[in-house]
Amino acid sequence: MAKSIKATDTTKWNNKLNSYTETDPLFSASVAKRITAADTAKWTASIHKIGDSYGGGIVFYVYDGGRHGLIAATADQSAGIRWYAGTYTNTMAYADGVGAGKANTAIIIANQGYGDGATYAARVCNEYSVTIAGVTYGDWYLPSKTELNLLYLQKAAFASAYYWSSTEDDTNHAWAEYFDSGYQNGNGKSSTARVRAVRAF
Repeated sequence: MAKSIKATDTTKWNNKLNSYTETDPLFSASVAKRITAADTAKWTASIHKIGDSYGGGIVFYVYDGGRHGLIAATADQSAGIRWYAGTYTNTMAYADGVGAGKANTAIIIANQGYGDGATYAARVCNEYSVTIAGVTYGDWYLPSKTELNLLYLQKAAFASAYYWSSTEDDTNHAWAEYFDSGYQNGNGKSSTARVRAVRAF
């Protein structure tokens, strides 16, 4: 260094630090201040549990301490609809697990498109939206095989019938679950089953 650090340099540096504030994006509170009761309330409100009405539907699965999870629509989007749009193809919608249904839904729609004109399971979920307190929730999808089973485990107010998942089994079949027993099997894509859309938070 050309010069040694003097006491006046240290004072200037400390003054600069004391005048600097940074806003935390979650709490909208300065890091230079103590966390207030209002900040804590915001944090607590972001934690959800199974059964909560939230995000346009009902929470049926949570992880990360309740900060993330899955929401089901409050009613079925169809009481009986086909999985495909009229053409048997290998859509490659084989993903499974939490969150996999969103990608599957996009893949199915890209593959099947408009089809024969009749709507189908993935499309009816993708096109579903609900507005609550001025907020529109439109990012719904057909649940994966695993997500559908998680929904079955919290199955109050569901029909004792087959529900479609977005997970493909093979060219002619896709996975469905019977909500009376929890039995999952590959159903023919041209057969009809009920549909309940879900979304993530």
